[in-house]
Amino acid sequence: EPVWYVYGVVRAQEAPPTAELAGADDRRTLAAVTDGGLTAVVSRVPAAEFAEDELRLHLNDMDWVETVARDHEHVLDSICRRTTVIPMRLCTVYKTEGGVREMLLRESDTLLEALDHLDGKTEWGAKVFFERPRESRAATREPASGERGSGTSYMDAQRRQRDRARQLDEQVEAAVAAIHEKLDSLSEESTLNPPQRPESSGHPGEMVLNGAYLVEREREPEFHEEARALQSSFADHGIELVLTGPWPAYNFLPGRIGAAW
Repeated sequence: EPVWYVYGVVRAQEAPPTAELAGADDRRTLAAVTDGGLTAVVSRVPAAEFAEDELRLHLNDMDWVETVARDHEHVLDSICRRTTVIPMRLCTVYKTEGGVREMLLRESDTLLEALDHLDGKTEWGAKVFFERPRESRAATREPASGERGSGTSYMDAQRRQRDRARQLDEQVEAAVAAIHEKLDSLSEESTLNPPQRPESSGHPGEMVLNGAYLVEREREPEFHEEARALQSSFADHGIELVLTGPWPAYNFLPGRIGAAW
């Protein structure tokens, strides 16, 4: 039998008709499971891919994961445009419809409290990248034998380079702190996630801030304007501020909501 894939949970009275929601995977038909004043937006998916043991194998296939993640994001974006949603983690799957209902009832208080907290708010990401000047990069590596001068002059040059690199690091730390402090002041909540490596971020620069900010919709214009001002202020320092979103509020959910398997 197919298993039940859960995208997100909304208040039952605010659940949009599933026919109006769109995913990226045309093979999936969205449906709704309602209990305890809550509605889970779901689809039936093949057990050959999503049953517990099979899912573990498929999670090692990055092409498969990317396809599922794209569909997951599309459905949640479609819901977010219509109402407040509690996003489930990627590949939240239950064996039966009864398992979905049991989750809704078991976690009803927590889910309703989270929906109240997220009403009228969206999550925005702020990623700050730093492009280190070439001479500063040189100070952090061992010089080739041909680059070494003689005696005192060589040691003095190396010390000056290290001093400049240290000053630059201190300037970047101060800039990152100022950016986070300002964006946090315009948010209801914020959290700092570990920086991503360039191969994950898709940006050649060093990520020095990976923040998430829960922003009231009425303050979004001010939040965006301040982000642009911060970018302008620090652009000459080799710093780039990139806003992403709006996202479902993954970073501001309590505990392990909706954990399956």
